[in-house]
Amino acid sequence: MASWDEGGDRIAILQMNAELKEAQLELLSAQCAMDRLRLNYPAGSVARHGQRDVLQKAWASANALYEYYDGLHKRAPEHDR
Repeated sequence: MASWDEGGDRIAILQMNAELKEAQLELLSAQCAMDRLRLNYPAGSVARHGQRDVLQKAWASANALYEYYDGLHKRAPEHDR
């Protein structure tokens, strides 16, 4: 975890923003994969015939992402929304 003391603030912020950009690119890749799935298969078919363990893991990941980024959104200054 990055240091947030006086001397390390600038470096920690730069590192945090670099990791945020990396996460955003990985999320964009995941969104593209989900869009391909969504465009090729009806949601009912995926829900009915998709492998249960894979669906549960995907749901858990999507839910965790939503909760984290929703929390960030709620903490962001009002002018940034």
